[in-house]
Amino acid sequence: MRGKSRRSSVCASITAIAAGRLHGHNETVGRAVAVTRRDRIVKVMRIPLRRTRVLLAVLLALLAGHRVLGQDHSQPPDNSAPTSPVAPTDDPAHLCAAARTALAAGQLDEAESLLRAALSRYPDHAELHLTWIDAALARGQYAAASSRFQALRPTLSRRPEFCYRAAQAYYRSGMLLGKTELCTVPGGQPGQFVGQRLLLERRAAPDVFLCCPPQSALYQLRQALDGGLDEPAAHVLHARIWQKLGQPRVGLALLRGRLGCAPAETDDATLEALADLALDADALPEYLRYTWLLAERHPEHRHNILPEACLNAAERYARRGDERLYVEWLRRAARWRPSDPDLLLRLADGEWDLADYEAARASYTRLLQLAPAHPQRGRILNRLTEVDQLHLEP
Repeated sequence: MRGKSRRSSVCASITAIAAGRLHGHNETVGRAVAVTRRDRIVKVMRIPLRRTRVLLAVLLALLAGHRVLGQDHSQPPDNSAPTSPVAPTDDPAHLCAAARTALAAGQLDEAESLLRAALSRYPDHAELHLTWIDAALARGQYAAASSRFQALRPTLSRRPEFCYRAAQAYYRSGMLLGKTELCTVPGGQPGQFVGQRLLLERRAAPDVFLCCPPQSALYQLRQALDGGLDEPAAHVLHARIWQKLGQPRVGLALLRGRLGCAPAETDDATLEALADLALDADALPEYLRYTWLLAERHPEHRHNILPEACLNAAERYARRGDERLYVEWLRRAARWRPSDPDLLLRLADGEWDLADYEAARASYTRLLQLAPAHPQRGRILNRLTEVDQLHLEP
């Protein structure tokens, strides 16, 4: 009776461990089994020698199905120095969060593996699919990103956040408009969706429009914006598409109209896009205003931002044929970069062309002081000689 009681006690302990009620490991000392929890002995049982081997074999088999011997997995994981994206549970939201953490850490292969395994278990989870597309975008695999979008069920592919990802993939792939075609749409208007087409512009014939298909950046981005997506980056992408299509004024007007706040209150990416679009649209006062705001926001980079803006303005005025403003903006740039030989040469040549010989002499002289062996030294010396001769003439 006494032996039966011992066997029952040991079996009960084995059952408790197998069920997860005792989280620990076992140690054998002679004819005893010590069951521990977090390095604390919670039960010690003596076992008749003839039954020790059998009972220990059963115990080890049960433990192997739940945890590795000698390690307590009920302890919270050490997150102080994560080396791989291990999800804390099988919950898809946690799996998705682990994948995004891996993407942010640059662990792209780990994120891909985790997402592939998670989607095999949760094939209809929207956030997992979204992160799956983001992983391809992060790797620069734009064709893969668009393929993952196209494989979605319609209930997901029509959602704004998915359309935005598709627009990014098509944009990076150079598919701004995709395979366009001419369509006859009675009573249609540019910018209107008709079936699986976006009407772009009216052509000469009545009710004939140039259209783009769903496999294009502009189509998917318009779907996202019309669906309620209001992220600044999406509006910037919309403007960039029109800029790449050779219509920066359209892009600038769209981005201005979607700001919802003063330019000074926008994020850096939006302000930089506004400046770039304004320059491309030849809206110089607006361009200079945006670059000045950037310089005020980042005073540590002012010495780079402002002279570059002055040079860009000078180039634009040169294209317009306005030599005086060209030279004026070069002078402003030179105030920021007084030791730039190439800039001084451009300025001196501009002043020479304006017949402002004294200013040209000063710029050429300064240039030779900075770069005595300049490749244009011979030509510069000839011009300085010409200026001196002008002063000698009665």
